[in-house]
Amino acid sequence: PRVIPPDTCNAIIYKSEQIRYRLMDDTIDSGDPSNYDQQTQEVYIYHNERVIEPTLYELIEPHLPTLTDAIKRRRERVWGSEFADGASFTDPTYEWIFLRKYYPLG
Repeated sequence: PRVIPPDTCNAIIYKSEQIRYRLMDDTIDSGDPSNYDQQTQEVYIYHNERVIEPTLYELIEPHLPTLTDAIKRRRERVWGSEFADGASFTDPTYEWIFLRKYYPLG
């Protein structure tokens, strides 16, 4: 099932393109900090209990309960994985919502 409808996704993309993305090193997917060979662009929407980009948050916020339910349903499939270590799948919360664009490697 879709968590966010396509028309809302398109609105998020459109609105995010009007906001200045920050140029960042890829700190999440690259692993070793000495090997940050991929640049990304990020927009923080929500971080540390604060809305950073209200326009984008207003688009996403109505869909957060559906996303929470999807996480709860996946609990059984990911319970033993490294991503589930210490995570709460019975009452998930969120601390950080962001958009990220990757530059092509080359």
